[in-house]
Amino acid sequence: MNNHEVTSSLPALITEQELSQYIHKSISWLQEQRWRSTGRAPQHLKIGRTVMYDINDVHSWLENGGVREI
Repeated sequence: MNNHEVTSSLPALITEQELSQYIHKSISWLQEQRWRSTGRAPQHLKIGRTVMYDINDVHSWLENGGVREI
């Protein structure tokens, strides 16, 4: 497996700001939903202090009407 194959199989991650713009919700809305664990925001990853979202999880979340199964 070469380096290109490894990186092409990695998930595409987007920042909280990018997701906010993509779904037309504020960053504070995303943060509030994360803290409440309501399932109304897509699954997130935390890398250090940075919150990231896998674009595939975001698309699944949108296909489910903006609700994720907890």
